[in-house]
Amino acid sequence: MELLILACVLSTSLILLAAGAEHVAGQAKLRSRMLMHRLLGSRGIRWAGAGLAALEVLVAIGSFWSVATSSRAGLVASLLLQTALYWSFAGYLVMVVRAGNAGVPCGCGPAEVPVGRPAIARAIGLGVLSCVSAVSVTAIDLESLTIRVDARGLLACAAGFTLAILLVILPAARRVESLPSPRRAHESSDRSNPANTPDPMMIGSA
Repeated sequence: MELLILACVLSTSLILLAAGAEHVAGQAKLRSRMLMHRLLGSRGIRWAGAGLAALEVLVAIGSFWSVATSSRAGLVASLLLQTALYWSFAGYLVMVVRAGNAGVPCGCGPAEVPVGRPAIARAIGLGVLSCVSAVSVTAIDLESLTIRVDARGLLACAAGFTLAILLVILPAARRVESLPSPRRAHESSDRSNPANTPDPMMIGSA
């Protein structure tokens, strides 16, 4: 049970740290994405972009630091802040969709996908995972969550990293599944090309 909780904590924190790091390094890109969302003015985008990037990095680092120091209060607070960030972002994406801007890039950092149901579902899911982790941390011995340099610690780190990668790529994989296959795309282009459509007058004329 402790390994599962630790893997969940590491996965949500890794995703948040990766997003925050990219937002810090690419403020221009983040602002361009927020302009596409058409919810904030230019001044609001500037402040929101800088504040979001800093908050993501600080909350993620706080989670890792709390695990390293076995601070229950710090870890619960960090996980609850993660929950608030993920769910706030989900609500933001819902507003983008309702504003008629679905399909534009979400600005999620390395996990960027078009704004839509997969992106919203992922943000909600990450928030649920963070919230469940926060509740679980209050009911276990926090010393058991300490990352050790042994098989147990390596397993937890590997599981957390794998879970983070899966949560990042699932919306992108869902988008790939919705794309037409090469054969269907070829058949569609053939039907749309008049040169490939037989002339009814020529059928049977031979």
